[in-house]
Amino acid sequence: MSEEAGAKLFALRPPASYLEAITGDVVFAISDKLLLNYLLPRNCQPVTFYAGEQTTQADRCRFIGPSKATLVITPF
Repeated sequence: MSEEAGAKLFALRPPASYLEAITGDVVFAISDKLLLNYLLPRNCQPVTFYAGEQTTQADRCRFIGPSKATLVITPF
C-alpha cells in the first residue's frame, strides 16, 4: 500500500528516531488490525481507539459505535 499512485518499488524507510538505535537491515510490518493507522497522509498523527476485554457496552456505544475502532486524525 502506498500514498504514491503507481508505486512499483517499496524501499525501507524507517522513521528517523529508529535510525539512531537500529543498525543493519530492518523491515516494518503491520497487521490487518493496525492497518487503519497507516491509511492517512504522513503528516497526520493517528490515534486509534479499540474496544478491549473490559470495555463496557455503554463505552463501546459512546466512543466506538458499530465500527471495529475509532480513528482520530491529529495534524502534527
